[in-house]
Amino acid sequence: MDEAEWLVCTDPTWMLAFLKTRVSDRKLRLFSVACCRLMEDSVSERATLRAVAVAERYADGLADDIELRDARTEVARDKGVRNYRLRNAAAHLCCRELTTVIFGVLRYAIENTAWPSPLVNRPVDWRKAVDAAERSEFPFLIEFCRDIFCNPFRPTVVDPACRTPTVTALATAVYENRHPLAATLDADRLAVLADALDDAGCTDEQLLAHLRQSSPHVRGCWVIDLLLGKE
Repeated sequence: MDEAEWLVCTDPTWMLAFLKTRVSDRKLRLFSVACCRLMEDSVSERATLRAVAVAERYADGLADDIELRDARTEVARDKGVRNYRLRNAAAHLCCRELTTVIFGVLRYAIENTAWPSPLVNRPVDWRKAVDAAERSEFPFLIEFCRDIFCNPFRPTVVDPACRTPTVTALATAVYENRHPLAATLDADRLAVLADALDDAGCTDEQLLAHLRQSSPHVRGCWVIDLLLGKE
């Protein structure tokens, strides 16, 4: 895959296959977490939701292998779930082997793409979503790829002078305080952060535009990671 192909790609499996040896395990696992959260709904069971939360903490080094294994065992034993795609994706998410995580989760996320997503803070046209799935286009999953991985052919750096205490504090607040229902990063906080970066002298239009765009942002967002020194 070259840059031109990356920019027009509408198949997340190709994007992830290209990325898996080029980005950190943390980012790949957080992408998989976002895919699982895309499938969450009001009937999601406790064991499944706990597995997703444990895997997210594991990505950031806040959970160990034992906790990850126990979460996977618990969700695998839960046979009475109504959302079997999320249950199976969560079980894959709690594996240590990253290839199993990525493509196991992605399989169920792609199957689930035809349904309205609680992750996106805007109305979802069900018929349009079904049509997109039938055309093998996965807009939500592609948005996650671009939010987390940006353009891998053009790495972005930020002027250290722009990482003021205010900017760092705001970026930390964005990362730690997500939308309570959708688990996306808060759009209002992102807009405030963009203004703070602008005030600090940031002139990178791509970076500022990304913070202000309306598509969903999740943990692993390339701008937030860049500002917080996460890989």
